[in-house]
Order: sequence, then structure tokens, then C-alpha cells
Amino acid sequence: SLNVSGVVVNGTGDYDVTWNTDFDSATEYTAVHGALTTGGFYLAAWSQDLNTTDVQVLTGKVSDGSLVDSDIVSTHAIGDLA
Repeated sequence: SLNVSGVVVNGTGDYDVTWNTDFDSATEYTAVHGALTTGGFYLAAWSQDLNTTDVQVLTGKVSDGSLVDSDIVSTHAIGDLA
């Protein structure tokens, strides 16, 4: 967990990942997410809010977008640190 100071579960399929060292700009870094489930459906992960200090990650069903918890959630962020 390089540069991750913590993860908070806000609710079903809703996670905040907080950076240990802030990014230089919220518009000049990217975050890529992955999610895995054994629930028998396709799952997607996406960013809701991208900030210099953290990112909100949502996981949901591909079929209808409803938020669901994921067995595994991964986040990779690339950009200049402050």
C-alpha cells in the first residue's frame, strides 16, 4: 500500500482511499480501479471524487450500476506528488 494512509468504508460499494503524501493537483493525476467478486455478476469500479488528498471509489454491478460491495478493490494512482 505505497502512499496509502487509510481506507474508509462509507457504505455499500463506497470507499475513500486517503493518500499519505498528497498529489500536486487533482486534475493532473489519474486513478485506475479494479474490483473482483464471487457474486456471479460483472462488477465495475470508478472514481466519484478525485482530490489531492484522497479519492472516492465506487463499486457496482455493470448491468444496472447499483452499488455493491466487492471482495477485492484495488486502486492505482499515477501523478506528481506535492
